Amino acid sequence: MSRITTKQVHDELKTFIDHNCKEHKQLHARVTELGKAVKENRTFFTDRLDRLDNRIWMIMALTFTTFVTLFASLMFT
Repeated sequence: MSRITTKQVHDELKTFIDHNCKEHKQLHARVTELGKAVKENRTFFTDRLDRLDNRIWMIMALTFTTFVTLFASLMFT
């Protein structure tokens, strides 16, 4: 059985570090891309909710004015 030399350990460690750095860069790129997608989705849904909120307030205002008009017409006739 042969003994492992320091040179072999150094070479294996360097290979491992290089491989690890490549994987880390790929993961970092994927996480960054995912973060951008989440921000885009957040703005999309926020805009949709704002429009829905505006529509609900408009419907409530129309309902209230209809009620006031109906009540006023009953009071003054």
